[in-house]
Amino acid sequence: MSNNLEKLVSLGLVAAALLLLSPLQTQEAIIAFGQGHFLACYYYQYKYGKMNRAYLMKYLGALVLVFGGYILYPNLYLLVTAASVYFVVHLSVDERFLWKEQPSLQRGLAFLPFLLIYMGMIVDSIFVGHVRIETGYTAPMEFPVSILGIWITPYCVVAAGIALVAYLAFIRFKPSRMETHDVYFLLGAAILALLYVTNHVPNHFYLMGAIILFHYSSWYVHYYRRFQENRPLRNRYLLDMLVIYAIIFALYGFYRAMPRALNVEYFPSQIFPYKTQNHGNVLAYLFSPGFFYLWTFMHYLTTLRLSDLGYFRSRERN
Repeated sequence: MSNNLEKLVSLGLVAAALLLLSPLQTQEAIIAFGQGHFLACYYYQYKYGKMNRAYLMKYLGALVLVFGGYILYPNLYLLVTAASVYFVVHLSVDERFLWKEQPSLQRGLAFLPFLLIYMGMIVDSIFVGHVRIETGYTAPMEFPVSILGIWITPYCVVAAGIALVAYLAFIRFKPSRMETHDVYFLLGAAILALLYVTNHVPNHFYLMGAIILFHYSSWYVHYYRRFQENRPLRNRYLLDMLVIYAIIFALYGFYRAMPRALNVEYFPSQIFPYKTQNHGNVLAYLFSPGFFYLWTFMHYLTTLRLSDLGYFRSRERN
């Protein structure tokens, strides 16, 4: 299986999921598969000896920073927006890592149009409200309005166009060649722009689902392919994934099926100002949407590589 076919398989899996799932089911898939993804990451960090004392100290510091910071300054809108937008950056650097490409300024410029348009769509989709207008002639009509007072996607599309010009100028005058991953991100930006100009922008559950579920599937397909020729290693990998997801799905099933089991005092309403049927279950600290995005930030921090900062370099390191 080539790298390109690997991505096509992941895209196919995600497309099938989004066609079959409702927006709320998409969010549930993001959360359940996400906690499995996080657990798998921690497991392999432990397995390969990365969980030393320094790691644990950094993890505790990150835990205080992420959870403490949100408790002091709670804003669910900003939390979901920041987690969703940064996931695109996380996806980009991980894709480069899987393909053994070093980040560089050229690759950052190729990625920027996609990031900008996606960011605009996510912000406008999350910070949306509706105004109900009585016409006097027909039934009342509802119109979408931005809670922020301004739609930012048009400005992001313009900024993406400027970033595209900067990218084309860079590869023209460097000179350099357009790389495969550059093409992927530029095509992604073109698709998002097309959805915008044709007024077919999906809601944020589907926008997030496309990016996040693609990221999960990319990792699983990639490592299955990597271990494919080594049967013992491949079987061990499959067993690890089956055990990890058996644990996660069992916990998630318990969380959804028995909402009042293991009842605990939940965070006050000003932290996460909504109630769910699973409000009292201790597993809400793992699987409720608000807490899931906090654990997502923990994943970002525990997988950050210094080489990811290479987007600010004009040249690759040899």
